[in-house]
Amino acid sequence: MRFVIAAAALALLSSHHQLGISTAAGTRAYAASGDVSPVLENATAQNKPIKTKSATGDYLRPTCVGHLSVDHPRLRGKPSDDRTEAEQVHVTLGGPNEVVVVFVTADYRAESVVRYGSKEGELTSSATGTRRTYTQRFCPETFQRAPVMPGSYKVVPSREDTMRLQNTSEWLPPESAAYAKVMTETDLAPFCWPYTNENSYYESPTIHTVTLTDLLPSTTYFYACGSTPTRTFSFKTPPPVGPEVPLRVGIWADVGQSNVSLLNADSLMAYKADVNLLAGDVSYADGTPWRWDTWSSAMEPLLAENLQLYCPGNHDMASGAEHGLSYIARFPSPWQSSGSSSPLWYSIDIGPMHLISLAGTYSPIFPGSAQYEWLMDDIAGVNRALTPWLVLMWHTPFYNSNSHHQLEAEPMRGAIEERLVRAGVNLVISGHVHSYERSHPVRNFTLDECGPMHVVVGDGGNYEGPALPWHDEQPEWSAFREASYGTARLEIQSSTKAVFKWTRQACVRRKSGMFNVWSHENDATYYVPQGGGGGDGDAGPCATEDDNSETRHVTVDEVLIRQHPARCRGEHRSTAAAVETSK
Repeated sequence: MRFVIAAAALALLSSHHQLGISTAAGTRAYAASGDVSPVLENATAQNKPIKTKSATGDYLRPTCVGHLSVDHPRLRGKPSDDRTEAEQVHVTLGGPNEVVVVFVTADYRAESVVRYGSKEGELTSSATGTRRTYTQRFCPETFQRAPVMPGSYKVVPSREDTMRLQNTSEWLPPESAAYAKVMTETDLAPFCWPYTNENSYYESPTIHTVTLTDLLPSTTYFYACGSTPTRTFSFKTPPPVGPEVPLRVGIWADVGQSNVSLLNADSLMAYKADVNLLAGDVSYADGTPWRWDTWSSAMEPLLAENLQLYCPGNHDMASGAEHGLSYIARFPSPWQSSGSSSPLWYSIDIGPMHLISLAGTYSPIFPGSAQYEWLMDDIAGVNRALTPWLVLMWHTPFYNSNSHHQLEAEPMRGAIEERLVRAGVNLVISGHVHSYERSHPVRNFTLDECGPMHVVVGDGGNYEGPALPWHDEQPEWSAFREASYGTARLEIQSSTKAVFKWTRQACVRRKSGMFNVWSHENDATYYVPQGGGGGDGDAGPCATEDDNSETRHVTVDEVLIRQHPARCRGEHRSTAAAVETSK
């Protein structure tokens, strides 16, 4: 199926922190002179600092060039002449024992129905849902403007076609308020397309949202979307809520739709987590709305069979005047079942984890605001006997030693950090900075074993590339940092122990003569994946120009997280994270 969008009528530092990682020279390296295991001082009545080491990976990942061309086979979707065919299929968690299935069709009249069952080939249950479309004005950011404009999957409009779309003088009289004469690139609208031009608006495909209820935990369900489905997918529900239930969580953020975005998606697909968390900045559409369609098509192999939860980022809420319109319409959240007043913040119990997802700095969060007051209520209601692991996710990090986005979330940190420490938050997941960084347990920029561990995972593959430089002197609270791309995993093993891993995606090769989304010529050089597989068990050796790693897919940072000692326990029975190397 090829959706007609707007003017379709015109037809992407080897870690020395992990013990024994191989470098390009084939040596065995260890973190900065000594044992990398943090050592906690004896607990006393006062909060004592943590004696530990910090490390910066010396691996430098070559940047990717930009969005993949819409002609890339993963971005095109499944060709079909049937306008009722379900596309861009993805699944997310709803309320307790619920999974929400989302798919789109070209035909607004297509039926919003999902047939499903726990046996392959026996889809004996069905559920119906809602359908909607939305309209969004084209407001492409500077780096996405003239060369990357709306068009069908098959044809990418040229600059000339873009000019024709804005040149209303071809069909309107000079007296019209919508009259515009666009003869050269300099005549194009500098940001948002003129509101008076009917070509300035994108209409989404029909988005169908269907909730499957009364599902059993840890059960594989097969499902098919629409009235005349040609494809069957499957997903596995999370384990039951309980303190000793093992849980596997995939983590990424700042994804976009580059060559590395796809590599990271394939890595998570091979990992087969119980749920994946995407900490903001989903598609990097940035005011070019049909890029939400290409992202959803590219990620369908992952999203249709692996449960995913999200929080919004600046590229979902602000860049390109997005205002969260596409994000909210396409990625439902369990906000109503968690007593929230907005789909931008919510909470949910998954196995032994209580997850709180926030809009963070992209909605007011100070005493008296809806987001703040809901957060205070939700934290107060967490049953740590049932869900001993308290994990929070929002986009803008509190702790970041990169030169990018420094102290951007300081007002939010000032408003809620002490409350989070008292509540015993174990882990805070953020993105935004396009590199990986993990903190030691920290509170107010000081090592504190009662504080949570913060991780920045804004390395999902976005077209803006790895964020550099780091601050020359690594702060004491920063445990490990690397300017690269990858994904993370949280493996909760019991009520008192979890393992956090970050895995670099490496080993690429330079390939010239590729389609350039900026110039529309085959003059681009991309770094494309090289090697096999991509799962945890596949570290296929490869040689990569301008890439100093030997393995394609390698766990670089791995730590053991334990619940805090008894003295940290405040209003909950178990609290935040103490960290030590797990190897």
